[in-house]
Amino acid sequence: MQLERGISVFFLSSNNDASLSKELMSTYRQTDTGLDHHLSGESWLSSSSTDHFKNVKALQSYIQGFRIRVTIDKNVTISDIIVFYSKIIDELLKWVGISVNATNDAPIWKTLVAYHMLVLSKEQTGVERALGSSYFAAGGFDKERLLSYEKKKQMAATYYKTCTEYYPLVASRFEQQFMKMKFAREIASMRIDITLNNITGPHVQMGTYWFQNMTELINVLGIIQDDLAHEIVLTLEKEAKDSITTIVVQVLILIGICILCPTVLFFIHKMTVDIQNVASILKEKTEDLSAERRVTDFLLYQMLPRSVADRLKNHQPIKPEIFDHCTIYFGSIVGFKHISAQSTARQVIVMLNKLHQTLDSKMELFDVYKVETIGDASFMVASGVPECNGVNHVTEIATMALSLVDAVANIAVPHMVDRHLVLRSGFHSGACVAGMVGFKMPRYCLFGDNVTTASFMESTGIASKIQISEAAFVLLRPNNLYEVQAREETHFEGSNLRTWWLISKEGYISESDIATSFKN
Repeated sequence: MQLERGISVFFLSSNNDASLSKELMSTYRQTDTGLDHHLSGESWLSSSSTDHFKNVKALQSYIQGFRIRVTIDKNVTISDIIVFYSKIIDELLKWVGISVNATNDAPIWKTLVAYHMLVLSKEQTGVERALGSSYFAAGGFDKERLLSYEKKKQMAATYYKTCTEYYPLVASRFEQQFMKMKFAREIASMRIDITLNNITGPHVQMGTYWFQNMTELINVLGIIQDDLAHEIVLTLEKEAKDSITTIVVQVLILIGICILCPTVLFFIHKMTVDIQNVASILKEKTEDLSAERRVTDFLLYQMLPRSVADRLKNHQPIKPEIFDHCTIYFGSIVGFKHISAQSTARQVIVMLNKLHQTLDSKMELFDVYKVETIGDASFMVASGVPECNGVNHVTEIATMALSLVDAVANIAVPHMVDRHLVLRSGFHSGACVAGMVGFKMPRYCLFGDNVTTASFMESTGIASKIQISEAAFVLLRPNNLYEVQAREETHFEGSNLRTWWLISKEGYISESDIATSFKN
């Protein structure tokens, strides 16, 4: 088909030169023979959307019609011939491209791509041959025809370069079979002449010489193309043999699996049951462990502040800390020993549980930490320890103290209905040292003179009243929300201390006031 295209262009360019007519007829017969030999029975022809590609006879009839036009129609141009044959060749090459794309995952895909690129390069070289022969036969090119020639030449070179990138051996074979030949130099020289477009007039013999040389070049490309095709076939045959071997091995493996399958399934079932049993036991143990862990964490958080307990759980060192700004509160139940003497052990426990349940529920509303509880219903609370809260520690303790006095006053002794508990309390602000003491039963303790002073505020106080130190008073005074009343100086460790009674807080409504208002 490529040869027929070239001869047809050459024939038309030479004004139907008689010396080329016989060669053109011979080429027609070669094309028909090639179509019968190579395309008969190809399934892709029937799937083509173009009518003249439905079968070989339709294609031959289509080509024969154009041949007649070339012979008798004076309006047929060189471009018409090139476009006609190129469309047919492109359709044939499209099938090659589809075949290459279908094997993009195969081991030989690079060789197939190289083969495809070589076929395309050969096709563009065929167009270059046809245009070059028309150059010599017509005695030169116009600008448009020259650009078309250069385009085809460059496309052929580009396809060839791409081919060598995918299959480098093509370059060495081309070097051996073409570049050392005499006609290689002739082609290079004639290409320069065509590019310069400096021919003086028609020269059919030069066109024939050009056509023969380019045919030699195309034949060399065809030989390399056939070599690549042969290598592809050998590779495919080897892959087919390997595939058969692989299939045989896989079938044998499958037979072995089928034989061993019942035994394997039995053991798998047994292992699955065992795993499920172990998983069930492990789940139960994990749930028990989680429950024990939650209980342990709960007890640990009752014994120590959460931040300290978390550091202890993470095996971090618990070092003593100095807190420069904190408020320490002490409170105790007035007459607790007398009440205990008139109660059974069970009654004392019930009373203490009710008391501490009330105290704990109130303390949860404030930024405070209950440091410890003493056996005679005394307890110590701190704010600003172990988490610093700026200057809020004194107001948190003050408001809590008012709330606790009111809450305890409403607790009736369970077995002494007419008697209510009475709280005596006091607090002091200053610095202290805090740290964890003990290993088997660790406790979070506060140390320092200010702790002793805070305890003194409670022990020298009066029932249902809150005694505060001068340091606490100084911190509360700027707030202007708390009502305090000065007390006479209190003697403590050889010196007199100025203390105050905390009376109330602006906007604070006690539970007693609410109950009285409800009754009224």
